[in-house]
Amino acid sequence: MKIKDLRLSKTKLVDYLGDVEPAWSPGSTVKSNIGGTIFTEIELDSGEIGIGPGCDSSILSDAKEYLVGKNPSDVIDHFKYLIYKTRNIPYNGLAGIDVALWDLKGKIESKSISEILGKKKDFLIPYSSFVVLSDPDERAEMAENIMNDGWKAIKVRLHHDEYEKDIETIEKIVSKTGNNMDILVDANQAQSSYPWQPGIIWDFDRAKKTNEAMHELGCYWLEEPRPRFNYKELSELVSMNKTKIAGGENNTVVADFHEMV
Repeated sequence: MKIKDLRLSKTKLVDYLGDVEPAWSPGSTVKSNIGGTIFTEIELDSGEIGIGPGCDSSILSDAKEYLVGKNPSDVIDHFKYLIYKTRNIPYNGLAGIDVALWDLKGKIESKSISEILGKKKDFLIPYSSFVVLSDPDERAEMAENIMNDGWKAIKVRLHHDEYEKDIETIEKIVSKTGNNMDILVDANQAQSSYPWQPGIIWDFDRAKKTNEAMHELGCYWLEEPRPRFNYKELSELVSMNKTKIAGGENNTVVADFHEMV
């Protein structure tokens, strides 16, 4: 059983919804589409195909040169070599190859990837994620609509210029949805590897105040309330035993997670 081919494929573009300014990158725009997503495929000589997120064409080329003709099951060894061989690109990097290889391994062994890695739960609840900052009334209205569509959890971007507007947003969402949805809060304070980033920058006092307030309002977690490498203050927020503190999305190397733990 050998790897025969690697390629990028694309889903059908169903609709283009326009450009939006994402809350985590003020001043920039991203295209909002239904469909049109690029993904990675790794095909075996048996015809089985593993699927992962899209990756940069240069990474695909390096991976193809290395992987064709090899056994797909040696996932970790393949990743170790490729992380050395090719450059990695945030959100368009080796994850596309890695996930597709894990997908193949699961299909070969007739197991889910979570089973192979030692799963702790039988299911996870997906959440609907807001992209933009907006007026509290509009966010509450949308949250109610999302709840009525059947969602059980939402993630709210929460870093207005005024702390009071953050609190008002969650209060109004809670009022509209009651206890029928889990509310996850994202402060987006870890986008940059430096102390500065565009948009509002929280200090530690605001992070602590928000941690307390989100706990009182029943929120499930508070995500990235401080910069990605400020482990000391993140640890202090965790030790408050209030809202769960989430993060790590913008930490890109294993050493970061050793430091967190």
